[in-house]
Amino acid sequence: MAVTDVAEPFAMSLAAISKHLRVLTNAGLIQQERRGRVKWCKLDPDAMQVAWTWMQGFGQFDHLDLDGLETYIEMNLRDD
Repeated sequence: MAVTDVAEPFAMSLAAISKHLRVLTNAGLIQQERRGRVKWCKLDPDAMQVAWTWMQGFGQFDHLDLDGLETYIEMNLRDD
């Protein structure tokens, strides 16, 4: 998704969203790529699985449905 698309549902500034995305990128959970003037974000499902496994140690998170997440992302990335 484009950074602007990621930011759309949140009541935060684009700068704040970009800061959060930078943290996720530095953690290896997402990848960012600039194409022209647009910065694109992509989840790394393997890294998300590792993060989910780590979070399970706290005992308060439900199973992470990566297939459902992938379906959601693909549906939201389709060109109209």
